[in-house]
Amino acid sequence: YCRHAERINSKCVWIGLHCECGISLTESEHGSLDLPAETRRFVDTLVTSGEYSTAQHAVADGVRLLMTRKQLRDDIQRGIAELDAGQWIDGKEVFSELRERARQLIEKQDPCPPAYADRNGKSPHIPTEIQK
Repeated sequence: YCRHAERINSKCVWIGLHCECGISLTESEHGSLDLPAETRRFVDTLVTSGEYSTAQHAVADGVRLLMTRKQLRDDIQRGIAELDAGQWIDGKEVFSELRERARQLIEKQDPCPPAYADRNGKSPHIPTEIQK
């Protein structure tokens, strides 16, 4: 909704960065947003193509992607700091522990009674790479 739509208590249809009543995105209740011309054209294209219903949705999705990218960078930096501080685990050890956890989980759920296990006592339902 734009401010105009709120004043007349009705929905306002957004077409690109402008609503049908002439209010632009920068004048909307969503705050001020001054986009470069190339970015405005790109957002308009996303809305016109139907990929997004409004410019606000397209811009919000872009901001969410930026937030995700920032979180990923922060996580990577934290991981680098942990490595620098000697807080790491050998990759073989990690995968060995994961295989053991997976094997234990599958054994808990394994419908194969011991009588149907192979002659080595291994279940045909557990992938060989995680069996002992």
